[in-house]
Amino acid sequence: MTSFQTDNFIDTNNETTLLLPLVSTGNVPQLSVDLMLHTLAPQYQFIKDIHSNYLHPFLGPLDYSIDQSKPILYEEFNNNNNNTKKFSSNLELFYNKSKNFYILQQRTPIIQGYLNNFFKEIIIPLLTNLNVKTIIILDSFGSFDDSFPHAINHNHRVLPSSSNEVYSLGSCNLNNINELSSTFDSIMNLNNNNNTNNHNNYDSNFGIDWFKFTEDSIQQEISTNQDIFKIAYHLINSNISTPSSSSLNEIKYISCFIHEGDNSFDAKLFTETIFKLLNWNNDKDTNSSSNQGFVLKTPVSWKGVYGFNSVSTAFDEGLYI
Repeated sequence: MTSFQTDNFIDTNNETTLLLPLVSTGNVPQLSVDLMLHTLAPQYQFIKDIHSNYLHPFLGPLDYSIDQSKPILYEEFNNNNNNTKKFSSNLELFYNKSKNFYILQQRTPIIQGYLNNFFKEIIIPLLTNLNVKTIIILDSFGSFDDSFPHAINHNHRVLPSSSNEVYSLGSCNLNNINELSSTFDSIMNLNNNNNTNNHNNYDSNFGIDWFKFTEDSIQQEISTNQDIFKIAYHLINSNISTPSSSSLNEIKYISCFIHEGDNSFDAKLFTETIFKLLNWNNDKDTNSSSNQGFVLKTPVSWKGVYGFNSVSTAFDEGLYI
């Protein structure tokens, strides 16, 4: 678990919040959302499919946790809609009424070149319709990600080596919209001026400090090559961030450093960190059997692919781990 000073990092005051996982290294955000939804399945219900031509297509069976006999996340919807929901799609919206908390599960990547369209035409209208005040964006990255060197915390001379160094927690207050826009304009002008006479060496990837990160975060800024930069740019420059009673107030960014492989255990640690940040570990509604918080529940779709099994110690335990 992290050593961050995380008190009140995410304090939604029960205002409408939406959590969005980016499709990123190791699919850790998607796996973490799976764990969140199925662990808290009695509290969450499917609301609707979000249709988009900008995502790769996906169709699969309705998922449920390994200790359930049916997909209870979809039960209420199907009871009210003549069992019309038969399959999982690439973009599904879930809602926890008691916490006023939405989760948008994105199961497939955005088609290359259409991130801007996806966010402007799909995500921003959704945030507006739901009157979202805080958006929480989950991300993951590895040592081979091109954008990583420009975003690294300079206090980390090498890649993170312990579990206390793999998370980054950043917050962007959209109430300072004018300051954020002017900061970006000045950085862009400076970067362009520095490369006016050297176009061949022009580097469009540089850091920008829209987000205030905790001191122990491996990131201390975001890179202009990261998807989070493009997403934040659209939110900052959209009407949804214009100060008003219905405006989006804040972007919370939570990322983790991972090595690709079977990243189910990374997802487990990431989910536990998210629950801690949300202060949900000791929630009376969680039905936890332990003072340590949730017992995470994996979905049946993970069976045979992902899992928390111990590492094989002998050849007769299997060739693959």
